[in-house]
Amino acid sequence: MIARRALAAGVALGAVLVSLIALGTPTGAVAAEDDGSLTVTGAGRFEDLKVTISQHTHLRNQVIRVSWTGGEQSTTSGRNFFNNYLQIMQCWGDESGPKREKCQYGGIFDDPRGGASTSTREILNDGQHDDPDETYTAPFPKTALVPFESVTGKVVTTRRNEFFDTQSTNEIDYGRTSNDGTGEEFFEVQTGREAAGLGCGVVKDDGDPRDCWLVVVPRDTKEVTGADVSETPSNRLETSPLAASNFAHAISFRLKFDPVGTTCSIDSAERRVLGNESAAEAVGQWQPELCDATGANFGYSQIADQSARAQALTETPWLSLVNRPLDADLNSDGRLLAYAPVAVNAVGIGVVVERVPKDGPYDPDRNTGSTPEVKAKRGTRVLDVKLNARLVAKLLTQSYLGSITGSTAHVAGNPRSLTDDKEFLALNPEFNQLQYIGQLYSITNPLGLADANRSIWEWIKSDPAARAFIAGTPAKVGGQTVKVNPFYKGMDLDRQDFPRSDPTCVKFPAALNQADFCALDHLAYAADFHSASRGAIRGMTLANDTWDLAAIPPRYKQNPAQAPGERAVLVLTDTATAARFKLSMAKLQNASGAFISPTNAGMSAALGAMKPSGTAGVLAANPGTKVKAAYPLTEVTYAMTAPRQLKKDEAADYAGFVKYAGGPGQTPGISPGELPEGYLPLPAAMRKQALATAALIAKQGGPLPAAEPTAKPTEEGDGGTSTPETETPVTEAPVGAPAPPGGTAVAPVPAAVTPASVTTKGIEPGATRYVLLIALLLGVLALSAKPATFAYAAVQKLLHSRPDPRSP
Repeated sequence: MIARRALAAGVALGAVLVSLIALGTPTGAVAAEDDGSLTVTGAGRFEDLKVTISQHTHLRNQVIRVSWTGGEQSTTSGRNFFNNYLQIMQCWGDESGPKREKCQYGGIFDDPRGGASTSTREILNDGQHDDPDETYTAPFPKTALVPFESVTGKVVTTRRNEFFDTQSTNEIDYGRTSNDGTGEEFFEVQTGREAAGLGCGVVKDDGDPRDCWLVVVPRDTKEVTGADVSETPSNRLETSPLAASNFAHAISFRLKFDPVGTTCSIDSAERRVLGNESAAEAVGQWQPELCDATGANFGYSQIADQSARAQALTETPWLSLVNRPLDADLNSDGRLLAYAPVAVNAVGIGVVVERVPKDGPYDPDRNTGSTPEVKAKRGTRVLDVKLNARLVAKLLTQSYLGSITGSTAHVAGNPRSLTDDKEFLALNPEFNQLQYIGQLYSITNPLGLADANRSIWEWIKSDPAARAFIAGTPAKVGGQTVKVNPFYKGMDLDRQDFPRSDPTCVKFPAALNQADFCALDHLAYAADFHSASRGAIRGMTLANDTWDLAAIPPRYKQNPAQAPGERAVLVLTDTATAARFKLSMAKLQNASGAFISPTNAGMSAALGAMKPSGTAGVLAANPGTKVKAAYPLTEVTYAMTAPRQLKKDEAADYAGFVKYAGGPGQTPGISPGELPEGYLPLPAAMRKQALATAALIAKQGGPLPAAEPTAKPTEEGDGGTSTPETETPVTEAPVGAPAPPGGTAVAPVPAAVTPASVTTKGIEPGATRYVLLIALLLGVLALSAKPATFAYAAVQKLLHSRPDPRSP
């Protein structure tokens, strides 16, 4: 480390631009697969390396898997990288190959895990690392710098870059190769919305969206001079992947993006569609084809479920997408309300946990060390995490010490986090070999009221152990006792929100002029599933633990992202959003005792176990189902409207939406118009119901289609894709508050939402009138929440300096 600091000090003396030179792209075998993946083989001394990306067409802001074979095992020590790793970045340009000047790299220029310039745009010319393929414009100690040419035409010639930084860049500085020559990373692909300097997917003057590049620069033990660092005392690479000799080995993938923004004609009729976030991914992918199929432009506004349902009772009912029907008592004028199933997916806990093995040999009796097998997986993701309802209840009630700001006397003896909880460790034994990392003491969840939130609480309520825990019965497992945070004890579980009820704060001396540090800072809310999920893959809980004296006025700001390879974040999300950002979903325990993933099989079994809701054609989710194969938080999204209150042309267009959603929109795929990953295609009976409801909407009246009766699964059975055995009466029974036209784009930077106050009780019947105000406040707060690093270390020390319960 001393040598690295000395070298870094040398390169920091000054910077000049390196001359721009043409760098060729190595040729190698390219193989495209039917599943959308693409494999490119390296050239020259990397000819054995084969790199595969999971998707290269129809891209948007999402995460893709980058995997490889044929590499050499990385030389590492703990979190530090010495040689034999991959460096991954995104570049713009429509040329036959990427130019290094157009690559988004160097945002984490102070990454301490590698050699002096390996995470920077610097080109060393210190006499020891001079690249013979570079043309230098100034002698040492001046440091050459590869400029960044943005798509806007502006060229950045300094280390600090207005287009990307530590918090926004998607670069992967060090991709680890295991001892079998394979490796895997999850790479966030960014559009022009997230990376303005790249402009990927932005429609050009010729009408086509801009292509971009994913670039992998493989590194072995050779430096730009040809020297083999494995024969030197440091055994470490020091040069940037953008150095000419290194970039010459780049393995490049052309990325083809779907256009950013609307693709409908400006002459198209604008049709408002409102609803919950669970439907957003599907609607976003359907929109381009809906333009062609109906001639209308359907703008989707993501709003609270209650407001969406209430819209159907207005003079302009539009179309709402909801999981539950309107309470019949609220339909005061008895209007006809129609429901059509359009999507099936699920909510749950998204998981990003990367392994940090304990040092030393594994001793299960003392709970120390880790096995060679676990050590070999350092930095890779844990993909199998099991959670029961009581563990989730602990996470949502600030019952772990790490979730509390200030004194923890009221929960004394409780574990610091999930990974110290013996109940969790019994279900997930690998965590006994992993170090305490990240912030697994809470779940990042959205502010606001939603049916998805209610489903979580209903699942917890349906579990006797979880219900008893919140009522005050301690959880006793393996000689450890965990009690509910008393500020949540006996809380009403019939709710749609996630309160921050513990008022304990860290108070500072008046002379510091620093605001109290409280739960709404430390356990900040996300704006929605998308911001929480995107934050998670970047290692961000969205917590605002950072006191920023430079802000006007001073305030708590967002924490820096956790280090790659050491991320640990839990978020509430839905399966479609999780699939978009490649989050693993925890296996949740259902009432049969089985731990089930929200796969198509798990959702299909749950769909077969759903119960009648009491409203014609609408099934009710059944979180307490005992069907063994059923994922308990599966939900159906229904399109609902009041057909007779629609204008004739509106009715025709909304009928077209439902017809498309229930028909071609159920074909799984990544192309516009298809059903995204994370949704279960509707079974035949539901498609039939959707088409019948579309016809009813078009005619603006008629009998409501009912769900077809089918065999009911047994409690111990595997379930199926059928609806429950019931004869739903055909009646004119109910569904439907507007929001500004939106879309399904994700916010450029994950933002925490910190409300001035948060109610800890369920919503009152009249509270829906505040939803639009909340949505506007969320937008303002999201735009104002930018990361900072001031006082972060001090606050973290304050939070985590408590005695470790695992210590003797």
